[in-house]
Amino acid sequence: MNLNQFYEDKQTKNQRVKELKEELQANSDKIKELEDKYNKALVNGNEKEADNIFPKITKLKEGIKSDTYKIEKLEKLNKEAIRNNAISTLNHLEKVYNDYENKAKELEIQAKPLEDELIKLFSKGWDLQNEYRDITRKYYSLKDSYDIKNNEYSSNVPGYSTELKIFKNSRIPSHSVITITPSQVGTSKVEKERKERINNLGPNTSIGDYARASRILKQD
Repeated sequence: MNLNQFYEDKQTKNQRVKELKEELQANSDKIKELEDKYNKALVNGNEKEADNIFPKITKLKEGIKSDTYKIEKLEKLNKEAIRNNAISTLNHLEKVYNDYENKAKELEIQAKPLEDELIKLFSKGWDLQNEYRDITRKYYSLKDSYDIKNNEYSSNVPGYSTELKIFKNSRIPSHSVITITPSQVGTSKVEKERKERINNLGPNTSIGDYARASRILKQD
């Protein structure tokens, strides 16, 4: 029994009790009305009319007694049945979990190619960063070779250790989407530390943070 079935069944059971109570109240009101008529008939000397009313009152009172017992019994039975259904419904959560777990696995399968592609982009970022460092080294070799002072060239020239702002503003929705596996890193101590840093990144990690953790970018 799932949640919807549980609450529908509960509502049906409670509705039945509610209807019986409404019938009980209606019959009680009817008895009061008949007793008033009966009393007036007796006072006015209409014994025949009173005799016709009395069996109706008796019948309604018997019905009220029966309905009162029925309601009390039904409420007790309903309480027990609803509790048993609640247990059955709670057990149904196992199936719900398995269904959602299968959906989650499907999403993971869909995300895998994207993850692999992102890893490739990080590798390209690493290569781009190294290429820029090599070029920067060559440019700054001019400074050393020709004894160029800091005030002799533009202040807009990036510093020797300036890093590229790769993936600075991009966001990774969740750290669980990108997880480095042993096959994606080496076995050296440095590589193992790199893997641990990446896998410890929290939710909404920026790709820049990811890149710094993987040493594509320099740490701030």
